[in-house]
Amino acid sequence: GLVYASYLVVRYRLTLLHARGTIPAAVAAPVARLTGRQWLLDLRGLVAEEYVDGGLWKRDSALHRLVGVVERRLIQHADALVVLTDRAAEILTQDPRFRLPARLIPQVIPCCVDLEAFRQAGARPGSGSAGRAGEEQTVPELNGRFILAYVGSLGTWYLFEEMVEFFRSALRYNTHAHLLVITQQEHQATAQGVFERLPEGERRVTICSSPPALVGRYLASARVGLSLIKPTFSKQFSSPTKIGEYLASGLPVVVNRGVGDLERVVRRHRVGVVLEGLTPPAYRRGVDALFDLLQDNTLPARCRQVARDHLSLAMGQERYWRVYQGLRREGCA
Repeated sequence: GLVYASYLVVRYRLTLLHARGTIPAAVAAPVARLTGRQWLLDLRGLVAEEYVDGGLWKRDSALHRLVGVVERRLIQHADALVVLTDRAAEILTQDPRFRLPARLIPQVIPCCVDLEAFRQAGARPGSGSAGRAGEEQTVPELNGRFILAYVGSLGTWYLFEEMVEFFRSALRYNTHAHLLVITQQEHQATAQGVFERLPEGERRVTICSSPPALVGRYLASARVGLSLIKPTFSKQFSSPTKIGEYLASGLPVVVNRGVGDLERVVRRHRVGVVLEGLTPPAYRRGVDALFDLLQDNTLPARCRQVARDHLSLAMGQERYWRVYQGLRREGCA
């Protein structure tokens, strides 16, 4: 990696290296120093902390400490730093372990979505915006149900069983509730196994996979998007892409505390419900708050506006361009 990256810099006269994550940064930093170029660290998360929080490494083990030291050095020596959340920026600037130089101000660019891919969700039946044409954009077998949707992988971070428990609380509130799970084929058996343990009357679920281009069509049939994630230290650096997909589809979101900026965004803009805990009483309170929120006819438009303002590709492109231009001016100086 070091040799080939150096070759590319010289061969194409590149002036900036963009390292998307800690491992690529371990290549970009020495190459930038060797060739006299600038480099941008696009920090997707703290690898050392993620491996510990995910149960793969032991905290304070030799490997955890070594990777943590290397990671902090890379952060300190970058020419520019991008993070996914405001909370991550706060941690990096306030936590004495990181000792950021005064010149290095973290720029926040969350995971963004292509709004056009979810435009058809604004024409869902009953929205008053498209009529029969809107129905053609949905999945027919899901129409007429109150759909809570989950999009994405299952595994280390996502609390699928807790999402199912929230769904069961919603089912007691609305007997037409139905859970839609769009996930990779290798995760579908896991999801199915959770529902097979439930009473037969509560197994109201559709589990499927979908190419990215068609996810918006499924979400056009939904009313709510779910995203419950382990609230660990490392997840404060996380920006789930599914949140932008839900909001771009006009769906309010159900989230838990301690994950990136989700609590701040949801509360500030009133685009969903933040669960106070992962317990049956918290689920019941969350369901009550959700159905109260759904009475607001301006909610879908507000969700889409938040996606446009804070999570769109256009916004992300503009912020990256400002970072690049700032580095270019520094290089010229």
